[in-house]
Amino acid sequence: MSSSLNLVSGDDLLIQAECRLTLFPSLCIECIKSDPSYRQADKKGIATIIVKCLINHASTLQSGTSQIASSVLSPTMKVVFQTCATGYGFANQVLNDATRALTNFDAAGALTYVGQARASNTNCQTTSAVYIGVIPKVIPSEQILYEQLSNVATSIITAGIRAH
Repeated sequence: MSSSLNLVSGDDLLIQAECRLTLFPSLCIECIKSDPSYRQADKKGIATIIVKCLINHASTLQSGTSQIASSVLSPTMKVVFQTCATGYGFANQVLNDATRALTNFDAAGALTYVGQARASNTNCQTTSAVYIGVIPKVIPSEQILYEQLSNVATSIITAGIRAH
């Protein structure tokens, strides 16, 4: 079953309206405005930009957790961060699937993919929590940001489904 997002031309008012639907409106606006094409974005475009921000953060986390895995001596810690890196690689794949789903007006499919990507972050946060004092602070900070952006994406895509 396919759901679609309303097509309405994008501008600052539309972006503010969409971002007010989320728990993190400032983060939402910052993410959207980081894309050079944001002024032309309709609701589908706004959702796609948010997913692209998630892809960027998944890539950053994949690289960061992979670097930790390759530099630690503890076999247990190595496995934890190799698993995290693999999870963020998977997240990257399904988030790319989410952008394709949005392009095809399949908001329900996009929502499923975003949920799968969010689970990869949650799994890594859970398994790596014991290493918070040992790993670079940027990793847990990125994980929190990733979780917040996942929430933003879910809210905007869900609102698009409800509006249709």
